[in-house]
Amino acid sequence: MKKSARSLKEVKDYIDEFEQKIERKGVWYRGVVDCTYDLIPSLQRSLPSKTYHAEIHDIERKMFDIFKNVEEIKGKEFTDWELLYLMQHYGVKTRFLDWSYDPLVALFFATYNWNKKVNARLWLLDPHLFNEVFFREYTIIKPSDQKSYFDFLNSLSTDNDIYAFDPYQFNYDDFNKRIEAQSGVFTLHLARNFFNPYYYALDKLLKDEIDKAKSPLSIRPRPLRKDFPNKDEILHYIDIHPDAASEIEQHLLKKDITIKTMFPDLTGTVDYLNSIFPNF
Repeated sequence: MKKSARSLKEVKDYIDEFEQKIERKGVWYRGVVDCTYDLIPSLQRSLPSKTYHAEIHDIERKMFDIFKNVEEIKGKEFTDWELLYLMQHYGVKTRFLDWSYDPLVALFFATYNWNKKVNARLWLLDPHLFNEVFFREYTIIKPSDQKSYFDFLNSLSTDNDIYAFDPYQFNYDDFNKRIEAQSGVFTLHLARNFFNPYYYALDKLLKDEIDKAKSPLSIRPRPLRKDFPNKDEILHYIDIHPDAASEIEQHLLKKDITIKTMFPDLTGTVDYLNSIFPNF
């Protein structure tokens, strides 16, 4: 599959090709403004090597306790999961990586504040097959709001595992409108930083896990089925050349995918006004 696009049509064609290849809908998308960015969540990316899971867990707990006690949050009936999703969407470092089930949203983030000096990138993921690799179930995990995030975290394996998560039904209000607007879903990364953090990029771990699980020498208790697809049928990407930027931006504007609609709060409105009147 070709990996570079110089027009909106080429981007759409690549998306169609990926969806047809896996013969199902429900693809997740992630857009980044630099094709060299690795698929690593902000928390793991920021920590030095040999930072173990227990240490990461302790850092998370401290940030969580501070966040839940800020004036705008304190006293509101949020579950642990809702607070973690809010932390992620407002820029707190977490072990979540943002995805969207709307390709236009991902295209917005691939071109939002893009300096156009390097290719942007649109990632495409089949979350069901992805969880079959790491979770050994063809499913998307929807955590119960009855179980705390930290209890749930402790119930999962920490051996380089990543899980595809779809938030359970929120009662959307002013604090989580961003998640609704961005059609937000997540991958949850448990990998410790025993080696360099970049060793744990999602695409690298996925390939490594599939290769090991399909190996005839595998000693895994639950090997993958023999006809399991290769990595490129689960995770792929499209590089977007700067030549396509203007056409994509105009298309998103027509579809009302803008700073204002992606960030439906005061900050988003201010950024939107400043963007349409840059020299005013």
